[in-house]
Amino acid sequence: MTHRTKEEWLTLFDAQIQSGLTQGEFCSENGLSQKYFSIKKSKLKREKSSAKAFVKVTAPVATPLQSHILKYGAVELQMNSHVDVSYLANLLKRLA
Repeated sequence: MTHRTKEEWLTLFDAQIQSGLTQGEFCSENGLSQKYFSIKKSKLKREKSSAKAFVKVTAPVATPLQSHILKYGAVELQMNSHVDVSYLANLLKRLA
């Protein structure tokens, strides 16, 4: 039995499709075992479909948040830019 690489098998599968021959006819003309050809084709098809199940994900680069500091008397509050500053300023005035 001849050992073939994955790439060689994939080339054979493509050649069979391009030939227009049935799998049996192609195997007969190329001296291949139809049973082994079919098994190998199924196995590589499963590997290919399971490989597609994984997708490479990259995390976005975090951008630094701008921060604000509110001071009222002895009270100081530092927060990121997503906070409603006017609301917090009023809150600090009431708490001071």
